[in-house]
Amino acid sequence: MLRDITKGSVYLLVSVVIIKVLSVVYMPIVARILGPGDFGLLNLAIAPLPIFVGFSVFSIDSVITKQVSEYKIKGRSIDVLILNAFAIVSVFGLASAGLLYMLSDTIATGIFNNPVLGGHIRLTSLFVLVSSLYFVLLGILRGLKMFKGYAVTETLKQVAVVATGLVLVALLGFGITGYLMSLILGSVLLLLYNAMRHRKQLSLIKARGLSLARPLLKMGATISVLAFLQNVFFSLDKFFLGSMAAPELVGFYSSAVIVSSAAVSLIIITRNTMFPFVSESYASGDGKVGKLTEDVARYSIIIVGLLMLPLMLFGSEVVLILFGPEYLPVLPLLRVVIFSSFFVVLFNIFNTVLVAVAEFRKPIIFTAAGAAAASAVYYFSIGAMSAQGAAYGFVAAYAMLSMAYIFSLRAKVSIRPVFLAKAIAIPLVFLAVASFFSENAILWRILVFAILAASYAGILLLSKIISKSELDFFLRKLMLKH
Repeated sequence: MLRDITKGSVYLLVSVVIIKVLSVVYMPIVARILGPGDFGLLNLAIAPLPIFVGFSVFSIDSVITKQVSEYKIKGRSIDVLILNAFAIVSVFGLASAGLLYMLSDTIATGIFNNPVLGGHIRLTSLFVLVSSLYFVLLGILRGLKMFKGYAVTETLKQVAVVATGLVLVALLGFGITGYLMSLILGSVLLLLYNAMRHRKQLSLIKARGLSLARPLLKMGATISVLAFLQNVFFSLDKFFLGSMAAPELVGFYSSAVIVSSAAVSLIIITRNTMFPFVSESYASGDGKVGKLTEDVARYSIIIVGLLMLPLMLFGSEVVLILFGPEYLPVLPLLRVVIFSSFFVVLFNIFNTVLVAVAEFRKPIIFTAAGAAAASAVYYFSIGAMSAQGAAYGFVAAYAMLSMAYIFSLRAKVSIRPVFLAKAIAIPLVFLAVASFFSENAILWRILVFAILAASYAGILLLSKIISKSELDFFLRKLMLKH
C-alpha cells in the first residue's frame, strides 16, 4: 500500500514541482508589480475564499473520493454518484457565491476597514462557484486513483492561471483585478478540458435521478462542519492582521507564508494519494492504517527538516532573488513562519486520515477550541508585535491543532504520539540553531549548513527515528538515479 501511495505521489510530486516553480516565478512578479501595499490588499481580497469555497463544496470532494473508491471495489456504476455530486455543489456553489457577493462591502469595511476591497471581493464570488465544481472533479479523479490525470489537471490549471495572469497583470496592467480573473479563467479552462479528456469516466448520459443526493449530503454535512471550522481557522491570521495593521504589512506577512509553504507543499501531496488507500484499508480492517500514518508522518517530518534548514540559513538570498530589496522586511517574519512547517504538514496528514476513517466528533471539538484559542493568540500577539506577532501566532496555532489531532486519531488508529513528538523536536532544535547563523557571511552559512545536515542525519539514526536500512534504501535509490 505504501508503494502504491509512493507511486501516486510521484505523479503528484512532478505536478507540484512544476506548479511551485511556476508559482515561485509568478507570485513574486505579481508582488513586485503591485508593491507591498496592493499585494497586501490582494491577499485580503482572497482571505474569505477558504470559508466560502468550503461551504460551496460542502465536503463533497472528500465524500466523492471515498465513495468512488468504494464503488469501484464493489464493481458498482458511479454515473449516478457523479451526477448527484455535481448537482449538489452547483446548488451550494450558487448559494455561497451569492452570499459572498452580498457581504462583500460588509467584509471590506466592517472587518478590513478598507472600502476599496469591496469590488475585489465581489469578483472572487465567481471563483467560489467555479472552484466548487473543479474540486469535485479532482475528488472524482482521486477516487478513481487517476493520479496521473489529477497531476496533469492541476499542472495545466496553474499554467493557465500564470499565462492569463501575466497577460492581465504584467502586460495589460489590470493589477489585483487581473490576478483574480486569472484564478477564475484557470478553473474554467480546466473544467472544459477534463469534460473532454475524461468524458468516458465522467459520462452522465445514463445517469438518472438524485437518489444519492441525501446520502451524500448526510456524509458531507458532518465533514463540512469540520471543514468550515478548519477554513475559519486557516483565515484567522489574515482577518486579524488585515483588521489591525496596514495592507503593506499584510503583503510582507503573506510573502513569508508563500515562501515557507512552497517547500511544504511538496510534502503535503501525500495526503491526496493516501486518502483512498487509507479508506480502503480501514474498511477492510487489515490493521495497517496506524503504521501507514506513522510512516508517512515520520518521513514527512524528516524531509521538511532537510528543506527548511537551507531556507532558514539562506532566506535573505531567496527573498532578494524572488521579491527584491523592497520586500526585505519579510525576512524576520519568514524566520518565524518556517517553524510552522512541521505542524502544517502533520495537520494535513492527520486530517486526511481522520476523514478517511470517519472520525469527526473529537476533531470538530478540537478545531472549534483551536480556532477560539488561535483568535486570542492572534489578537494579543498582533496587537503587541503587529506582523511579527501574526508570524508567532501562526506557529502556535498550527502546533496546537496538529497536536490535538494526534489524540483525535488515537481513538481510531494505533499511533505513538511520544514517538512523533520526538521526531518533531529534533528538526525544530536544528532549525533553532540555524537561526542564530542566518545573518552571518554566506561562506560561514554554507559551512554551518553542511555541519547541521550531517549532524541531523546522525541524530535521526541514533534516536531511531529512521533506521540504517531505510537510510541505505534511500541512498541506493538516489545512486541508481544518478
